[in-house]
Amino acid sequence: MMEKLKDAQNLVKTETARLQAELAQTEFEGFSKDETVRVVVSGNQQPKAVEITQEAYKDGPEALSQAVLEAAQEAHATSVKGMQEKMAGLAKSLGLPSP
Repeated sequence: MMEKLKDAQNLVKTETARLQAELAQTEFEGFSKDETVRVVVSGNQQPKAVEITQEAYKDGPEALSQAVLEAAQEAHATSVKGMQEKMAGLAKSLGLPSP
């Protein structure tokens, strides 16, 4: 009985580590409403890139700041959703209830 429990714990540990590595390599994008700013974050919510078009500078610093914020919020939300989906898939594959 204890051996089966240890095997199950090792499987969960291994699969969780695999999933974390996969998430670290996965990228999620977010855009400002006018699509002049793009933010990229990893599946573990680490910022990877910010791209700003020349058009984004036209309306001044406040508008640019808002555009960056919009893109960052969308990228973060998309990343969190992707992580939750991956975790639910992992839980299901291990026969555990979804988080």
